[in-house]
Amino acid sequence: MFEVNIWGRARVTQAFAGLLMSAKGTIINIGSIAAYYPSVWQGIYGASCAAQHQWNDVLRIEMEPFHVTFILVRSCWKCLRLQWQVAIQLCWHS
Repeated sequence: MFEVNIWGRARVTQAFAGLLMSAKGTIINIGSIAAYYPSVWQGIYGASCAAQHQWNDVLRIEMEPFHVTFILVRSCWKCLRLQWQVAIQLCWHS
């Protein structure tokens, strides 16, 4: 879980950091409410989601001087559609 949710995202973000800064781009990460609501037998998954949320918040602060925006969409089966609509609106208006 950590390999995909944290280390994979970190490698991709680092690889494109220069392009992101020059384009003043936006990264949209998809997270999960599992970071906040633990579930039986999903401890590692929840921990990786919590780490992803924390990392997204730190990157948002660190990259703000370079005008790079980080958005975290916290998904759940009921609210995923609404969150995507909000994220898309934020991207188009920034």
